[in-house]
Amino acid sequence: TGFVEKTETSPKDDDVLLLAPTAISLDFPRLARLVKFTLRDETSDWVDIQFRYDPVLDTHYRLALPTLSEASYYTADWAVLSTNDRLVRGSFSFSFGQDAQRPSLTRAADELLLQQRYGDPTIRYVR
Repeated sequence: TGFVEKTETSPKDDDVLLLAPTAISLDFPRLARLVKFTLRDETSDWVDIQFRYDPVLDTHYRLALPTLSEASYYTADWAVLSTNDRLVRGSFSFSFGQDAQRPSLTRAADELLLQQRYGDPTIRYVR
């Protein structure tokens, strides 16, 4: 349906920001209920963003963030129920700081290192 592709996020996927964001916004192409929103760093440590489910349908959601600590990147995972009760999931990553790199480059470098170390591209490493 293109729902995920038409969804706009702030920060955008793979963004590199100078400063840590103080909020995240999600703009959906149609009315939806935001049922899940999580934020984690590159080591998969969860950030307590105090998300609580609200059954109201909307197209725009803005979530305030706590002060984010230094990390290679952060990944936000979200899920919505669309008006026809179809579950749609998405995610996006961002990084910030003066020496920050795009999250996609950091993940690619980690995978290359693992492949060189173990020689098996199917092995996945969790920090």
